[in-house]
Amino acid sequence: MRTGLKLTVNTLSVVIIFLSLTLAGVYLIYTWDLTRRQIGFHRETAKFVLTIVDARRAASGDGMSAGEMTDAFYAASEYFDSDDIRLLAFFSKTGERIYPFSTTGTMADRSVIENTKKSPEGELRLEDRIGYYVAYPDPCVTFVVYSMAGDLFRYRNELLYILVGGWILCIVFILLAERNVLVRWRYLLSELRTRFDAGSLRKQKERDKISPGYGPEAVEILTGFNRLIRGSASLLSSLEGKLKECMKKRENLKKLVILYRKYVDDETLLGYSEENITEVTSRRQAVCSLAVELVGFYEHIGDLYPQVITDELSRLYSFLKGDATKNGGIINFSNGPRLNLVFGVPGADENAFVRAVETAGRLLQWVDNRNKVDNKSGIRWKVRMGLSCGTAVTGTVGDSYTVIGEVCESAHRMLGHARYYNVSLVTDSEGELVRYPAVRFRKLDLVNTENDSLPETYINEIFLVRDGGIEQSIKLYSHGLEMFLEGRYEVALYDFKKVNKLLGGDPPSQLFLSRCERMIRG
Repeated sequence: MRTGLKLTVNTLSVVIIFLSLTLAGVYLIYTWDLTRRQIGFHRETAKFVLTIVDARRAASGDGMSAGEMTDAFYAASEYFDSDDIRLLAFFSKTGERIYPFSTTGTMADRSVIENTKKSPEGELRLEDRIGYYVAYPDPCVTFVVYSMAGDLFRYRNELLYILVGGWILCIVFILLAERNVLVRWRYLLSELRTRFDAGSLRKQKERDKISPGYGPEAVEILTGFNRLIRGSASLLSSLEGKLKECMKKRENLKKLVILYRKYVDDETLLGYSEENITEVTSRRQAVCSLAVELVGFYEHIGDLYPQVITDELSRLYSFLKGDATKNGGIINFSNGPRLNLVFGVPGADENAFVRAVETAGRLLQWVDNRNKVDNKSGIRWKVRMGLSCGTAVTGTVGDSYTVIGEVCESAHRMLGHARYYNVSLVTDSEGELVRYPAVRFRKLDLVNTENDSLPETYINEIFLVRDGGIEQSIKLYSHGLEMFLEGRYEVALYDFKKVNKLLGGDPPSQLFLSRCERMIRG
């Protein structure tokens, strides 16, 4: 019996170690070899496609226009695209996708764009895809051949599932083969629990003799457990004094929250106690996030004195901090010319959206006044903003109060759209726009979401400055966008021309004019 217990435990250990090493070996070797082969295949495919494009360019004689080159990339990509490999072509500078083509001007995935800027060509390794990219110099087009990780490693995962199932069956078989193991361990744990209760609560001394029936293999376990009992009793004695000291310092908890008083006024702070302190330090609530960026700030940073740079950014930070605090918001985080403001914290505010819009308008006026009156660096600032509303987790992380959630990431995606369409403020919060009819806006475009499983969504431009003819231009632009999405490009072209003329130059209308002309030609 005693020998059987030891042999069973040793057999289990050997089987578990062997199967774990087998799983690790299959995973590492299969993954490494398949990844290496697939990337090599992607590399040869990409270079072969670019060879076809070069051949078409050489055959044209006098050269090909940018549009013809784009068509060549599209035709070559469409020919080689299959279920085994996928192809992606996009403009290197703007990120606008060439293939697969979409009438909504879909941008390439942000992670793909960032990872293909490192070198003219190389491997692409992301969480969801593996491939190879090559940057074509003229026109500046990046061509990517890739496979989705889920498709590539499907057979590997199925093999691992089979091995894990076999692993579990082996362990169950060994345990069933020696059923007395579980019974003896239950009695052993009961003995340990009895000894621990008796020793730690000091009801009686630990027994020196070991109960018969466990065998010599249990002697060392029970002897060591006796030492643990004596140590735990000594530890409890020392902790009693520390617990009393902690109770005396309970008021220090309020003093700690005072470190964050820049986020909470004194009257609210004094109302918190140990029972409701979690309302400040950790909770989930509805907020509005405003992402702000000074576009092109880094282009001139090498020509300016460091003190001029820090002084001007300090003025911007001070203005935004003061304005946000007055309107129930905070600066969530900042990185030089990029800032993230959150409204509706720490106390919930149902008007957080309109407060964020008003702050954006005041920021636009402040930047305009700075460019005209108090421009110390001589560089004109241009501000772009993104706004999104949703639910986030708020509380203290480390030594600062912060807001965490998808709403902050969504605001920065809206900021990217504001840069692309060259407008001041873009939002995806249509529900909030409906609640506040005084906020004037227009549907800017229909774009893809970051999540491929979700449908396309409209993004909206909020007008922070009321110019003449704004209402008419909103109606014309909305009609033009509707005609464009329906494929009636001639009608849309006419509408966008009228909007561009009415507003004295409208970047989104100009962008759609070029799209309409390209679709009409194509």
